[in-house]
Amino acid sequence: MNISAIAEDLGLDEEDYLELLDLFVETSRADLEKLAAAIATGDSRQGLFAAHSLKGAAGNIGLVNFSNTARFIEDVTRRGSFDGVAEAAQALRSDLEQLARDRV
Repeated sequence: MNISAIAEDLGLDEEDYLELLDLFVETSRADLEKLAAAIATGDSRQGLFAAHSLKGAAGNIGLVNFSNTARFIEDVTRRGSFDGVAEAAQALRSDLEQLARDRV
């Protein structure tokens, strides 16, 4: 991930972007916990809300692939289904943890 390029695309300096990235990691961990609870209980409405939050936050900071995966989850849960959601959620969790490790 080219942090400088993404920050520039968003009209931010790199330091400000990194602060947003840290906040994204923190809030996304909470949203992924909500998503995991929704999967465990079969609550598609809660899954939809968590996925929507993840999608928007990722999109706002230029994380297109993350946002697209969250969009997939949002679309599936909007239909009241969880087909492929657990796998997609695990991919998001892995991507998020890699992002957090890269920041250290």
